[in-house]
Amino acid sequence: MSSTTQLKSSEEASFSPKEFFNEQWKVYQKVLNNNYIGHREVYCILHEILVGYFQKPFKMLDLGCGDASFTAQALLNTNIVSYEGIDLSTPALYSCQTKHGKNTVRCDFYPRRFL
Repeated sequence: MSSTTQLKSSEEASFSPKEFFNEQWKVYQKVLNNNYIGHREVYCILHEILVGYFQKPFKMLDLGCGDASFTAQALLNTNIVSYEGIDLSTPALYSCQTKHGKNTVRCDFYPRRFL
């Protein structure tokens, strides 16, 4: 007896783009939270650079910021005065705005395409 698995075609798929994004976002968050790609180390290095080389107040433009969770941690105890985050994902930007938009640093978030 042979068992087969059939995948639904895109026409048969019963999820909206928002649902698709939310499912993929959950997977991405697991990747980040479990540090599978080494984000913690990268953002630790970013923090060291920002503290060590930027003694004067500075502004930051973050292309592909997502929800800026790791960036926000890297910016702690730095001389940042303004942060602008740009991403394709409106839901990620909304998450970023609700988490970080009330900081003492000016934070602006923009949904934009890069090309």
